[in-house]
Amino acid sequence: MTINESIEHPGALEERRTDLAEGYDSGIGGGSMPSDARSADLEIIIPTLNEEARIGTVLQALVEYLGCQSWRSSVVIVDNGCTDRTLEVADLVSCADVSVRVIGCRDRGKGAAVRRGVLAASARYVGFCDADLSTPAHTIGPVMRLMKSGHQVVIGSRRWDGAEYVDVQPMRRRVGGAFFRSVARSVAPSITDTQCGFKFFHTHIAKALFSRATAEGFAFDAEIVGLALAAGITVTEVPVTWTDSGGSSFRLLSDGYGAMRELLAVRARVGETAPGVRELLRERDAARL
Repeated sequence: MTINESIEHPGALEERRTDLAEGYDSGIGGGSMPSDARSADLEIIIPTLNEEARIGTVLQALVEYLGCQSWRSSVVIVDNGCTDRTLEVADLVSCADVSVRVIGCRDRGKGAAVRRGVLAASARYVGFCDADLSTPAHTIGPVMRLMKSGHQVVIGSRRWDGAEYVDVQPMRRRVGGAFFRSVARSVAPSITDTQCGFKFFHTHIAKALFSRATAEGFAFDAEIVGLALAAGITVTEVPVTWTDSGGSSFRLLSDGYGAMRELLAVRARVGETAPGVRELLRERDAARL
């Protein structure tokens, strides 16, 4: 039997989707959050919207890599309104050393889905990657070494020295991306690539950032990075090997205008929001004394 040939009973799936839409957590295969998920060193969030064609292969590659590492990991799939067989396919992926669970997100948008995962995180470190795993799983190793050595936020960059493109995006995506980056630089001027879907944080820092962020669409990356910089948080870029696997949910014409409007709104409010992030971090530090 292949990973795409087993389908959970339709009634059970509808019941789970109702729970997820209402914000409940579900272990893969049903049930509550596994106890080892709460004791993980790293949680990785994968926002998903109709990813049945690739989620099985991507998730299997991810958990196989994580299961061989010295740190304990969990993977959190955020269902952002899937209507296909994403959950059924994900059910077939297993790894004894890595917990996998699904949580739902009422609000639509990649930013909303990632925020939902971050604010529910319980591990020491939290990160997110795209459902196509455009950045390979083995990049997590160098990122974790940086995090453990004290780096506060570590993000992947497709434009940092040493980065590589396995496949190049279509021309219209590159033109649109260049224009978006030119505006994003005004939000995070020292960052070469705000939009790479591969970002990791100390969890308390991530929660401070995401609890103050409001972007729910594709501009959320720039908002998070811009907020971090404005709040005095160190952001470290690492070069990635990136593959354009196609099938992105982003559509240049239908989504591009909205993303640009959202980015302009982000630029206007980052400076006003950053003090709130600093205050949250100060409160946490005071509580630890």
